[in-house]
Parts: sequence; C-alpha cells; structure tokens
Amino acid sequence: MRASAVGVRIVLPGTFPGGDRDMKKRHMDAMAIVHTYGKPDIFLTMTCNPKWEEITNELLPGQMSQDRPDIVAPVFYGKLEAMKDMLLKKMVLGVVVAYVVAFNAQADLKNVVSSENASKSMLTEYFKANKKNTLGQGHIVSVNPAEGERYYLRVLLNHVTGKTGFEDLLTVDGVVCGRFREAAERLGLIEADNTLDDYLTEAEQWAMPCSLRRLFATILVHCEPGDVRGLWDRHLEPMPNDYRRTRTSPNEVEQMVLLDIRGMLQSMGKYIIDFALPTIDDAFDPTKGEAREIIEESTVEFYESDTKLSSSLNLEQRAAYDEILSAVERGDGGVFFLDGPGGTGKTFLYRAMLAKVRGEGKIAIATATLGVAASIMPGGRTAHSRFKIPPSCDDGASCSFTKQSGTAKLLRMASLILWDEASMTKRQAVEALDNSMRDIMGIRD
Repeated sequence: MRASAVGVRIVLPGTFPGGDRDMKKRHMDAMAIVHTYGKPDIFLTMTCNPKWEEITNELLPGQMSQDRPDIVAPVFYGKLEAMKDMLLKKMVLGVVVAYVVAFNAQADLKNVVSSENASKSMLTEYFKANKKNTLGQGHIVSVNPAEGERYYLRVLLNHVTGKTGFEDLLTVDGVVCGRFREAAERLGLIEADNTLDDYLTEAEQWAMPCSLRRLFATILVHCEPGDVRGLWDRHLEPMPNDYRRTRTSPNEVEQMVLLDIRGMLQSMGKYIIDFALPTIDDAFDPTKGEAREIIEESTVEFYESDTKLSSSLNLEQRAAYDEILSAVERGDGGVFFLDGPGGTGKTFLYRAMLAKVRGEGKIAIATATLGVAASIMPGGRTAHSRFKIPPSCDDGASCSFTKQSGTAKLLRMASLILWDEASMTKRQAVEALDNSMRDIMGIRD
C-alpha cells in the first residue's frame, strides 16, 4: 500500500481554535478593529499552567497533564473566560471598546470534531442572527476573485440586504437563480468596476503589499475590469509599500510593482501588454522582458562538489549518464526511463547530470512527483507545480499553460528535463504533460 493513500485529509473548520481558517479570520478581525479604533493600548498573554489544581486533581495515577487534553483545554478556557470577565465586566483596567482573542475561547469540544460543512453552517447561523443584514457592522472573510462561486457569494453578502438564507440570497425579482454569479449578474453587481474597487479598498486594510499585487493581477485575469488604468491609478498607493523602504524614486517604485505584476500575469499565461497599464521602462528591468520561469531555472545554483560526482558513478549509473548526456549534446532529444528501488543511487545520478548540464550554461529542469523527492535535488520542484498539471488528470486532460506562456518557452529551451516518478499510478499526469508538449512543439502522431 502506498503511504499517500493512507488516511483521509480533513480540512479544519474555522471553529477549530488555532487552525488556519480561525487564525486568518482573527487576523482580519484585528485589522478591521485597528482600522476603526486605532492601535491597541494593551497586549496581554495568558498561558496554561499544568500545575493548576483543577488539572492535577483530575489526573489518574501515573498520568501527566499532557496525557489529558480533555481536562487541560476546558480548564484553560474557563480561566480565560474568568480573565475576560474581569477585563470586560469588572473593567479592572478601564473601559474596553474592542478586543481580540488569539484563540477561540468559546469553542465547544464537540464542535471541534465534526463532519458538517463548516462554511454553510456558519453562514446559516449568520443569517439567523442578522435577519436585518446590517453588513457594515465583519466582517466577512476575504475571498479571491479566482475562487469563483465563493467570491460571488461574498459580493452578494456585501451588497444585498434583508436576506435570511441561501435560497433567499439566490432569489432576484422572484426568480431563484442556479448560481451566485447569476444572481450577482442579474443585480448588476459584477458589471461595474465599483465592486472591484470596494474589494481592493477592503483588502488594503489588512493585506500585505505582495498580496495586494497578486490580487490585482488576479482581478485583471479573472474579472475583466472595464477601466484597468483607473483601477490602477486608484489602488497603486498601497501596493509598493515594501519597495518604498529601499527606494525613494516614485517612478522606480511604480516600475517595481509593474515588474512584479508582469511576472504574476506570466505565471497565469497572460502578458502585461494586453492590459492598459503604464509601460515598463527597460532601464528598471534587469530581466529585459524574459519570462519568469526562464529566469528561475537559468539562475539555479548548483554545488561545485556535484560536478565531481560523475567520477564516482558505478557502471550502470555511468552507462545511463553517458547515454542521456550524449543525447543532450547532440540535441536530437530522447526519452529515457530509469528503473530502480529506493536507495540504488538514482538521486546521485540526477545530481551529477544536473551539475554537468547547468555547468555548461544550459537549462536543466528537476522535478519530482513528491515534494520530498523534489527538495533533495538542486532547484527541484514538484512536477504538478512546474508543468501546471491539473489536480484531476482525466483521459484527454492537458496542462494549464498556453503556447505563449513562460512555461511553454521554458520547455522549448530546456536541454534536460528530469522527472523523479515515485509511482506509475501518476501515468495520467505524464499523459497530460505529453498532450501539452505535443501541442506547444507542434508534434503530431
């Protein structure tokens, strides 16, 4: 049995204290509070004491506190609630106008282990508690426009009042729409750029500059704004805040943002010249317009010691090394399959070939099906990431890059492509890449 097939992946709901969704929600809540009330006056921390008598009195003989999380967690939450009571009700430190708790002190343990659809149940409770739907009073979780229906659901929640449930939210002029996007379109919420303006304005209150730049690139690709230049002029100010620390020229700062967005657009198969944005000045462009993927692979550093590995190859490794690199030298191509169980020296051979090819100034791409295998090769990446292989590789599937994309250009320029395949159960992924390669190279059966 393959290790990857053991167990079931569980996505922790936002009600799980300390989980990714919980922490992201609390971060955005904190940013919204700071935006409204200013910076906090007091920062308090509270930790659990394993020697609290409420814990030690319940331990069985031979047990330690770490053996009984079912005791420690409720006791800690009880203590936390007591401290909150002193601060909020007894006001021992004065009147509290707003506060943020790092972990969810109100979570019931029975809600932590649950198989229900967390997002739907949370929104259902939201509808029950907010029948008048005064949304201006949090904060709704941010959603990327590329997430499709989740984004359009958020648009509706932010602009449509008086709704009490999902079906009610989908109903426009007495007609129940089949999708949230359809409802938003009927209401005219996604035809105008003001929705995108609102979304960017809100994101500027909490998102980091690099995230804002990626969000802007995503909007260009997936939302097709009508006034791209106007959107740029209105939201440029917060996007280069990190660049302003080291650069004083406004023109240079703007150019850095444009270069960053260009790379992001290239990764999505688009070109910045297709959008009405300011022109990139070649004086600020060290890449001279080269694709991001080409730069990444052509600048991979290899260890000098790897260039000496070829002298330590055994007979079988040497035979493969000579035959593969001879094909690279001739430039006539070829597909080679190395078969061997773990520990027989495949990675050793890979490192020797990568160092040889890269040492000659050529591009060598190192990929693997598994992230662990990719990490032990210089410049290694997962095959799904580098080749844009779709998560579900059905018959006839192809990788999600175009003939004009940076990935396609990289594959045409590469002298050597290594793919460490952990299991032939990924054959469909290989076929998906083959379909795309034949398309970009113009190969026909």
